[in-house]
Amino acid sequence: MSAPLKFRQRVAFMRRAQVDDGAGNTEGVLQPFFGPVWARIRPINGREEVLAQKLSGVQPVEVTIRYCVAAASILPTDVLVDRQNRPYNITAIQNPDERNEYLSILAVRGKAVG
Repeated sequence: MSAPLKFRQRVAFMRRAQVDDGAGNTEGVLQPFFGPVWARIRPINGREEVLAQKLSGVQPVEVTIRYCVAAASILPTDVLVDRQNRPYNITAIQNPDERNEYLSILAVRGKAVG
């Protein structure tokens, strides 16, 4: 039997919405969508990538949250934000136990958001 998960961090989720800019155009703006909720953030492995001939640190993480109806509607196009207001791009969402107990979200910090 595995040890229970420790949810010690708070995260929130943002979703891009089309907002009128006042000049008759619309622009995509990140707006709060879900959270904050308790989560477990576990770094996977840091690596460096060459982006546009610049060395850039990329930090992938696994974020585990409790399953609920609102959490089930999280999309890979949403953005995860930690308590320091650092944005993470969501790359994958999994239901690891397939019993709707937890969601495991793979995300990356260090790349352009959105």
